[in-house]
Amino acid sequence: MPSPGVPGADDLILRTLEAVAEAVVRADAAGRVDYVNPAAVALLGGDGVRYLGRPMEAALPLIDDHPQGGRGVQRRLWECLEGGAPFTAERLILVLEKGQHLHVHLSAGPVLDAEGSPVGVVMVLRDAGELHQAERELLYQASHDSLTGLVNRREFEHRVHDAVSNARHQGESHAVCYLDLDDFKLVNDACGHLVGDELLTRLAATLRTAVRPQDTLARLGGDEFGVLIRDCDATAALARAEALCRAVDRFHFSWEGNHFACGVSVGVAMIDAFSDDVVGVLSSADSACYVAKEQGGKRVLLYQPDDAAIGLRQGEVRWVQRIQEALVEDRLCLFAQRIEPMAAPPSTGEAEAAHFYELFVRLVDPEGELVPPALFMPPAERYRLATAIDQWVVRSALEVLGPGGLGERSEAQLFSINLSGQSLGDEGFLAEVLEHLERTGFEPSRLCFEITETAAISDLSGARKLISTLKLKGVRFSLDDFGSGLSSLAYLRDLPVDFLKIDRVFAKDLASDGVSRELVRAIHKIGRALGLATVAEGVEDAMALEILEEIAVDYVQGYLLDRPRPIEDLLAEEGRRRETAEHPLAALQQGGAKSGG
Repeated sequence: MPSPGVPGADDLILRTLEAVAEAVVRADAAGRVDYVNPAAVALLGGDGVRYLGRPMEAALPLIDDHPQGGRGVQRRLWECLEGGAPFTAERLILVLEKGQHLHVHLSAGPVLDAEGSPVGVVMVLRDAGELHQAERELLYQASHDSLTGLVNRREFEHRVHDAVSNARHQGESHAVCYLDLDDFKLVNDACGHLVGDELLTRLAATLRTAVRPQDTLARLGGDEFGVLIRDCDATAALARAEALCRAVDRFHFSWEGNHFACGVSVGVAMIDAFSDDVVGVLSSADSACYVAKEQGGKRVLLYQPDDAAIGLRQGEVRWVQRIQEALVEDRLCLFAQRIEPMAAPPSTGEAEAAHFYELFVRLVDPEGELVPPALFMPPAERYRLATAIDQWVVRSALEVLGPGGLGERSEAQLFSINLSGQSLGDEGFLAEVLEHLERTGFEPSRLCFEITETAAISDLSGARKLISTLKLKGVRFSLDDFGSGLSSLAYLRDLPVDFLKIDRVFAKDLASDGVSRELVRAIHKIGRALGLATVAEGVEDAMALEILEEIAVDYVQGYLLDRPRPIEDLLAEEGRRRETAEHPLAALQQGGAKSGG
């Protein structure tokens, strides 16, 4: 409203100020309010007269929600009144007469007379309540899990970081619990993911009852939860973790007549002045949780650096990172080993090639050293990276050996690639193989996949689909490590493979163990009866080779004949081998006969 204390004020300017939608308040050179427009009256409440003549601090009690530079907004208003520069301030709180708080944004500037001297300050306020609420909601969503309403991983890691800093600088002790539900997959499989989500929501409410107000409960993802326990020693932390275990154990979930009992594995890692960073603390708790689950679940395990099981787990986790880096940086390479036919040509007609290769993968570490698969494949299998490695091997092999590659100069007509059990039922892997065959122009009949009997039996439907689909294209298959358990005999008729690879354990003892000889002979007869070619692997001495020749297996493979080498080196040797007509096993067979061993 216009103030009677504004002599000579321009009516047009006043009418303009009264028409604007934002609140306008002016104070004179003494800092007393001399004008408020109707929008300001609506914002502040009451009538405008009560504000006239009052100090601006009393008329507009503004508080910094987030102080900047240590200067309060009232001090900045006085600086502006005295001729300072205009300024804007966000996230202010305006305290109304009835004690209500209103979030506002403020713009302020000095009022100057005709000579340019400051004679007051004008303030424009905008209601920011809705914007403030929207910001609060966004901040909440960014720090909380949308399903359970618990703190999310990002916010949890931030709070663990603060706890680590507090432990280092204040000497206090805290703990992190990593919780993983036991057999949660059964709920998703039996009732679907929506029901699984409902279980997680109800379980989160149960876990809240077992957590103190000063502690933090978070959902870290999937069926994994975290708890930051503040101000505790190891004994107290384990007691809190056991309470969490009991709470979950008492929790029962029912859905449409299905009843589910839950259990949880808990890993505990202490935070003290010597703790690692956030990543190290969470990794320690995760490793302890994993070992607790491996030991049967429904238990609590405290991380101990000298625990052998935890050390093994952490070693595997480090391998996961190294494998992922190697895949991204293309630090894998192909090795190959010849598989030689015996002197007599195979009688099955299924293996026309004079010889063929088995391909192997090696990891190259950042220093250029080769890492054997025995070190990195077990963690790759455990953490489901094996299919990614299989995909790399197939893609690289078909590119190297396809038209225009090194394989064109090779006499070998068949190249064999090992597959992990994870790849058998992976629809994406099957699609990639078909895509690579078409893209590279590689002749499918020159490709053979080796699958172990254990993997085939564990995912029989996946193995059948993969084999039947690719065999229509001409791809061949070999059943690897056959005979290690003889459990796959009943499945052989259902798996249309082309080769049986006799487990290497038998070749090692052929010369001294009559049972091994008879088992190899029996496996070979089974292969012949089913029209399959047999391959004896792990051949390392001449006596074993002589016995295998007597049994009449079709192919042999092992260090006695050839060692795995970079595929480029082995293919380059093809040209040199063509100059010799002698069968590659002839010298070995003659030497063995002369020496008697």
